[in-house]
Amino acid sequence: MFLKVIACEIARREICHCVARTPNLVDLEFLPQGLHDTPARGREELQRRVDAVPPGSYEAILLGY
Repeated sequence: MFLKVIACEIARREICHCVARTPNLVDLEFLPQGLHDTPARGREELQRRVDAVPPGSYEAILLGY
């Protein structure tokens, strides 16, 4: 599978650990951890990043929050 992961950089090590062991191709994108301080802004930024993914580019988009 070809997957897109959009996640908080606070989980970078754990996510990279998992990605290194998967047979899938994974495109990683990390967002700054400060977005947790303003949840409304965080949701907007997360949605903006999801919307920016070209349709049909990935089999799934995974969110890590």
